Amino acid sequence: MNAHFFKIYVFDSLSEITLQVESDGYLGETMADCLYLDIEIPPGYEAFGFNVTDNRSIAKARDWRAKPQDNEDPALETPEGTQIYRRNIPIVESDLQPNVKTTKYPQNNLRILQSLDNGYFQQWRVSIVSQKNKLFLVTEKLYQPFRCYRSGTSVVCPTHQEKWSAFVEFLNFALSDSIKEALPPIRELIEDEKKESPEVKTHKINQDQGRVIWYSQAEQMGMIKTNEGVARVHWSNIKPRSDSRLIHLKEGELVSYEELIHPRLTRARSTGFKLEAVGVKLVSTE
Repeated sequence: MNAHFFKIYVFDSLSEITLQVESDGYLGETMADCLYLDIEIPPGYEAFGFNVTDNRSIAKARDWRAKPQDNEDPALETPEGTQIYRRNIPIVESDLQPNVKTTKYPQNNLRILQSLDNGYFQQWRVSIVSQKNKLFLVTEKLYQPFRCYRSGTSVVCPTHQEKWSAFVEFLNFALSDSIKEALPPIRELIEDEKKESPEVKTHKINQDQGRVIWYSQAEQMGMIKTNEGVARVHWSNIKPRSDSRLIHLKEGELVSYEELIHPRLTRARSTGFKLEAVGVKLVSTE
């Protein structure tokens, strides 16, 4: 699990109790039709919550400490300057397996944007996922810390400018004036681009092996690079790890697979990948 600066609470909507999170993120099972996810950001951190929809549009989440539901809202019991962001996570029937409860992306997560020093930001994603009716809480750092710049009164973010323009528009709307004013001027972008890129280590990949390029805990799928090309990996095609009940992979890991097949497509499960790896097993974390 990634170390993070915020506190996470999960409430069962049926029993109204706080669920205990085990070391591998295991939450247990529930008969409820939704769970409540609370993220508490302590005073002193420049950060806020936001949500992403199916079409990748973005909305800033409500700070329940600043705008409580009523005068008895538990959020008011936290210290002044605390931020609390909440999201209801629906528990629904699986489209692929009868009598199996699951959560669906992107309704299963809440994101946090943290402002670091010198114009850098870190994006976090906190999700509740289900595997074989077992619920897990997972916390991921998304991307490497990325740098934004100031051009007049506008925020420029080269990392997301082309592939996710809606995110850059959101930054211009959501960042406070003090954060915007502290961003490095756009001229520093040219200097950053001149810096040499760090040396990328390459590893030999044997036949029937692949390197994990990315893996999304919230979506419970990822991509590996093989000698036959890139292939999708779904959690249901991954063999369990010895150190966690949560079936998953991590970026950079070396895996083996039993075969590459053409992805099985349904209305509920479409993909642009031409290959899918099955029988995936961790080989090395190098």
